[in-house]
Amino acid sequence: MLATLGSALVLGDLYMLSVWDELSDRSFDYFRGSPYQTWPVFGRAVGDLLLVSFLFWMLIAAVQRVQTPVWRKIGCLLLLTVFLVGVDGARVTGLHLYGGSLFGPLGKTGSLIIVAILATLTAYLILRHDRAVVRAMCGVLLFLLPLVPINICSTAWVIHKAAAAGKFAAKIPPPLFPTHAPVNRFVWVVFDEWDQYLSGKGRPSDLALPELDRFQAQALDAENAFSPAVDTQEALPSLITGKIVRKAKWTAAPNDLQLVFADGEETGSWSAQSNVFRRARQMGINTALIGFYHPYPRVIGGDISESFSLSLQTLYQEPLYWKDVHGFKRISLMIEESLSRIPLLKRHVKLLTHRREKRTSEVIYRELHNRALELVRRPDMGLVMLHLPVPHPPSIYDRGQKKVTAENDTGYIDSLALMDLMIGELRGAMEAGGQWDQSFVLLTSDHPLRGWEGAENIIKIRSPKQPRIPFLLKLPGQKTSVPYTPSFNSAVTHDLALAAFRGEFRNTEDVVKWLDAARLRFPTHPISKQPVAKAPVHPVKKPG
Repeated sequence: MLATLGSALVLGDLYMLSVWDELSDRSFDYFRGSPYQTWPVFGRAVGDLLLVSFLFWMLIAAVQRVQTPVWRKIGCLLLLTVFLVGVDGARVTGLHLYGGSLFGPLGKTGSLIIVAILATLTAYLILRHDRAVVRAMCGVLLFLLPLVPINICSTAWVIHKAAAAGKFAAKIPPPLFPTHAPVNRFVWVVFDEWDQYLSGKGRPSDLALPELDRFQAQALDAENAFSPAVDTQEALPSLITGKIVRKAKWTAAPNDLQLVFADGEETGSWSAQSNVFRRARQMGINTALIGFYHPYPRVIGGDISESFSLSLQTLYQEPLYWKDVHGFKRISLMIEESLSRIPLLKRHVKLLTHRREKRTSEVIYRELHNRALELVRRPDMGLVMLHLPVPHPPSIYDRGQKKVTAENDTGYIDSLALMDLMIGELRGAMEAGGQWDQSFVLLTSDHPLRGWEGAENIIKIRSPKQPRIPFLLKLPGQKTSVPYTPSFNSAVTHDLALAAFRGEFRNTEDVVKWLDAARLRFPTHPISKQPVAKAPVHPVKKPG
């Protein structure tokens, strides 16, 4: 009896390894909107362990007691399957041994031969020695029994040492300046992972982007702008500080990043750096920023009049993800959330692999979409930065049905269509408020499309290795297109916005002259290597 209970407890613990790993991983604190590593969450996890272990105890006891040979062998096969799936979870989550490292040297043929031999041996043992197989499994599980208290106690220690709740709070924003006279506004829109090639020269013939084309027809079009980094983690701090960040590292607290600057510059925390919002405020200009990925309000929110952000990495753990989700849909999402923690299923079941990411992306898009339209209407905000989650994969738009949805199998090209729709909505909101002709409007990206790997058909068309990003700047009152061909790093945007507030740009000729000089302050050739980024799944040790 006690041996069966111990075996079931260990088996349940194997299925809880991803939960313990998640509760012990402090690197994700940076992305959380609120503390997650808390005692109530730990208590629920222990309750889940006991519940899962009880179910496994009933299974083991039933297999041990059944007398009918056929049913006993079927039960043995079921128990062995559950056991192997649990061990597979330990392999990936606990030992970090992945399939490539185990079977890569054998090749496809060798791997198939090994699998066939193991399957044949397993079938023989179940058919001839099923009771011995059950005893062997229980023996292995009992040998691993010390891991249960180790996992529980180590997780409890991490929670005891977790960051205080105050570290997750947004910084107090500075008060708004009274706006007595109209000033030129600068609306800076960063569409995440917007690729210049696929929306320009490489645009598919069946993809219409009328709002982008309309904007491009009355903007300065920089054909050879490139991003300061290949990942959002370094690109956005680069754009906001005006200095190229070579590496951004998480700190012990969830409210800052440690930045390593290029060209031998010093290392420093992001919150301590001068940034475009702080400098704009020194000129008496109200500022605003909404975005995703980075927790802007608690890192640099003290320099911004109004700020808001959400994270793709951890939103599913927060109330907003479950808002307005009721009945069967809520139950199905909770079941999928549990099943998606099993590495074997997460790798091979497409629905479990990416549905949560698509659902999270949809929630973030809808929230930021509404806030962005509200913000660009406000004339009291002089500098507005929008870091928006489209067309970043996974796609949440079906251009055939013209509908935002996380349910359909769509790709990056559909996301470009959603981006185009949002450009039109932002323009319409500004025109309705009388802000369009009085504003500088910049449409750009933080980095181009990277190659994505993943089971889901996220991207149907891949861009060639084009390091360029779109950079379209409309001046107040501009009505014609002006090409700009020299190569430059988009980190100059920090100084560009401040120059606009100083009144240095009366026309596009002034902007061209300014860019000719400013671009030389940075390397005029882009980074040469574009790494392949894997489609995000949980847990992710290095998000971004």
